[in-house]
Parts: sequence; C-alpha cells; structure tokens
Amino acid sequence: MRAERARGATAPTPGVRLDRELRQAYLRIVEQHAGLRLTEHQARDLELHVGQLMAASAYADLLALYTALAAGARRDLLDDLAAHLTIGETHFFRVQPQIDALREVVLPEIVGRNASQRRIRAWSAGCSTGEEPYTVAILLREQLLAPESWDVQLLGTDINEPALEVARRATYGNWSFRGTTEEVRRRYFKPEGPRWRLVDPVRRMVQFAHLNLLAEPPARSAPGGELAARTSHLDLILCRNVTIYFGPEAVQRVYRRFAEALVDGGWLVLGPSDPTPAQPCALEPVCVPGAVLWRRPAATFAAPPAAPATPPAAPPRPTPLRTTRSGQATPSPTPAASPTQAAAAPTAADVAQVRALMNGGDRLAARDHAERLTRARPVDVEGYLLLGLLQLDDGAPEQAIESLRRAAFLDPDSVLTQFSLGRAYARLGDWARATRTLVHVRRLLAAMADEQPVRYGDGTLAGELRHAVSTQLAALDGARR
Repeated sequence: MRAERARGATAPTPGVRLDRELRQAYLRIVEQHAGLRLTEHQARDLELHVGQLMAASAYADLLALYTALAAGARRDLLDDLAAHLTIGETHFFRVQPQIDALREVVLPEIVGRNASQRRIRAWSAGCSTGEEPYTVAILLREQLLAPESWDVQLLGTDINEPALEVARRATYGNWSFRGTTEEVRRRYFKPEGPRWRLVDPVRRMVQFAHLNLLAEPPARSAPGGELAARTSHLDLILCRNVTIYFGPEAVQRVYRRFAEALVDGGWLVLGPSDPTPAQPCALEPVCVPGAVLWRRPAATFAAPPAAPATPPAAPPRPTPLRTTRSGQATPSPTPAASPTQAAAAPTAADVAQVRALMNGGDRLAARDHAERLTRARPVDVEGYLLLGLLQLDDGAPEQAIESLRRAAFLDPDSVLTQFSLGRAYARLGDWARATRTLVHVRRLLAAMADEQPVRYGDGTLAGELRHAVSTQLAALDGARR
C-alpha cells in the first residue's frame, strides 16, 4: 500500500452516520488489521467508505458490519477499507536523491556482491500501481549488460487489489512520468493511445501479489507459503511512504520483519517522511548525498541458502541514461557508525558542546565536534543542522547545502533547517531555489505563534524567524531587479 496524504474532501454517503463510539471502534479495527493509525483529517471519509462496504456486502446495519469485521469473517472488506482510507500516490523515478543512491551505490553493490551467482531478489512493499518496482527493474537493466543471463526476481505487494491490477497491466498516463526523462520513456515504454505501455522485457521482471504487511506470513508449507518464500533472503526492500500511517508498534514490527528478510549486507529504502528504525536494531543507517538508507550488516542472521552454480561474473554495467547532479561524489556504502555506537553517543551533551564552542567563537573546534557528532549519530537532525550552519558561516555554501539537505531529509518540517537552506541557495546565487525554499518556510511559520520557540533554535522564536524570512525575501527581490 503506497500510503500518501489523502486529498480532496468527499461528502459522506447520505443516511450513513457513525456515532463517536462506533467510529473509534472502526478506526481501532483498521489499525489492528493493517497498522493504520489515522488522524481525524486522514479518516474524514471513514463514513463514506464504511457505507460503501455495507451496501456492497448487504449487511443490515453499521453494527452488523462491524461485528463481522471484528470476528475476522471478512478480511477482504477490511483490506478494502484500509486501501480506501489512503491514497496510492506514486510515479516513476520518485524522490531523486534516493534514485541517485540506488543507481550509484545500492544496485552496483548488489550486482557486484552477486556477480558469481547472478541472482538478485528485491521487494517493493506497498507498491501501489507498480511504478516503484518497475523503476527498480529499469535501473537494474542499466546496471546489467546482459540482464537475461541473470536470475532477477522483483516482487511488488500491496493491500489494494485494484491498484495491483493496474500494476499488472503496466500501462500508464502522463502523470506517472513526472519524474522521468523523455529518453527513459522512449526507451522503455511504447505509446498506446494517450497512454504508455511498459516494454515486455522489463514488465516480466516484476511479479505482484496481495499482501497485508501486518499479517503474519504463512508457513512455507501452508497455502500462501510461496509468498513467504519470496519475501525472504532479499538483497533490497523498498517501503516508501507506507509506515507514515502506522502506529509506533506496528512500524517497528514491520521493520523487524524487513531486517529478518534481508540477506547480510541487504538494503532497506524508506520514504523521506517515514519513521526510522528504533536504535539499536539489526539495521544500520548509511548516509548518502541527500538521503539516509538502511542496511543489515554482515553476520547478523544466518546466511541464505547457497544458489546453484551459475555462469561467471557479469560484464561491466553500461553507462546509465542519466547521471547524478553535477559535483555529487559517489559515497561509500560503509555505514558511518554501528547502531550500538550511535545509541551510546551522548547527543544532548555533544550538541551543547558544539553550541558552546560556536558561542565562544572557537569555530574550528565547533566544526570538528559537529562533524564527529554526525559520524556518531548519522540519523541525528541537529548535528547536521549545526554543521551546515558552521559551513555556511565559514563561506562553504556547497558543503552547507549537503549537510542541511540531510537534516531536512530527517526532519522536513524544521523551519530553521529550511531557512538555512534558503540562505545557502542565496549565497550561491540560486535565487529561484532560495525564494521557493523561503516561501516554504513562511508557510510553515504561518501555523506558529510569534512567541513559540523554533525547534533546534536554541531560544529563537517563530516571530524572529518570520521577520528574518521577510528580510531575506525582500533582499532576493531587490537582487533580481
């Protein structure tokens, strides 16, 4: 289930009204079944969808329908309800920094590690209409000179059966290509009326199956056990913009399942807004430009069964269709620190020390401490923010942007991080991007009272930052004239 923020209010079906107690009961059973912990805004169409289920299933009333769902009699209806309460918004080559990381770091490592066996297994958990697993298939074909000589199995799963039917048809409209270059579309898709159909060699690389991530996988010998086998011993799992809807316990339960499903060295890619795995755990963070990925280190679980003998190593990969942004170096896939080290780092004390050094004027020592903090805590927002501020004030806006982007990835709603990014873009003369970023900051600040402290701001108030944003925007407007 590719979960995104629901859009557009829909009036409830006439005559269908849930009192507060029954409404909460329906929301609880949806969370128990699919892990979705919805806000009131996200659940605003609950009455509409419950009414549609009641009409389609011929239950006499809302309580009778709830009783059947609670008894486990109609799990198919619960799947439908969960699917309708979220919107499956996705497109090809979505979230460019993560696509760059897949192309430049993750897939080359997987290909190299499996060169002798020529075997790759990947899972798109919450694939919606299929654009994500098909993107991975296209990226793999860029990596492999002779992909037909490899045993590649890509699986896409979702709780939304209608979305899976769209994925199996592999025919898409223009909206699915808003992150795709024309060259990629021409190479891998064929026009079919006003739509585009994926070419068969790529389409055949991906299979789809219905799956509720919160359901216990069946034993391999039981009915459905084949799916359990296909979601184990994996080189790569993508689960992006799915767990943003889950409650904390469900999130970590799913992440533990992912960790167990990965081979040693296997990769997990989450969405920028998804909760992160609790530390310490069996997954280590790996920082790459603009993104944080997760990886199962070696020797955490038993190794997967050996594959049969296969041909020799694959030839070198061809040149990809599109390179990464200029100036972006290929990062090392080695994690900066283990989860145990990260958890042991005294974050609050380190942050206070960096701030004390900054306030005392010892910027060199402050920067050194900030760099050590980001290495020790690669998923700590404040370390990257402080390092970015120091780099910006030291006249290194390019480095500052890199640090601030990592902070923004971990906390997209941090107004101080976004404001600092706007300053860095302005310092580079990228006035258009600076203006867009600062306007975004102004929108975030609109929901804050003037006297409200800004997160990570060390006492800075929202009103003070609002004035600074207005001053910066006025300066940019004057610079353009």
